[in-house]
Amino acid sequence: MKLFEFKKYINKILNEEEFLNQKTNYLTYDKLSPEVKKNIDKNITVGVSFVKKDGSVRHMAFRRFLKAYEHSTAEKTDAQIHKSVNNNMINVYDTNTYIQLLKSSGDEKIAAKGSYRFIKFDSVMAFLAGGQLYDMRTINNIQERFGDEVYNELSPKMKLVLQRDVQETDNNL
Repeated sequence: MKLFEFKKYINKILNEEEFLNQKTNYLTYDKLSPEVKKNIDKNITVGVSFVKKDGSVRHMAFRRFLKAYEHSTAEKTDAQIHKSVNNNMINVYDTNTYIQLLKSSGDEKIAAKGSYRFIKFDSVMAFLAGGQLYDMRTINNIQERFGDEVYNELSPKMKLVLQRDVQETDNNL
């Protein structure tokens, strides 16, 4: 191996290790607020805004389980197998998509399958649970990673709750 290639290889390893170390600082299920965990575990609808792989923002209301869903018999991917070990993903059902698909298809199983989603905790901007906003943008470094435009793309309801919280704080001062 040439010296240049060796240096390039070492830099790649160091960058990957640095990246892995940084990822542990992001949000995981263990770091979630008890209220958000409670709603997820009790299958109560939770709102979320998160950054998708393509850099766009998705806002959705979700539940952890649906009675209509039938588990797949397909072989699981490596990410699915290790999601609980990594503690960085959760599989959920987009309730709005489920309702739309149920209306259009009339089939609960098709609607459940079409509303199945994965949320990566390190891309979550905020949760809305029990009328409270749990802002995760700082812990996930959303502004540094994705810029101001994405950072400011909370859902309209989340923005209202955030404004309410700021006003209550100002009134208490």
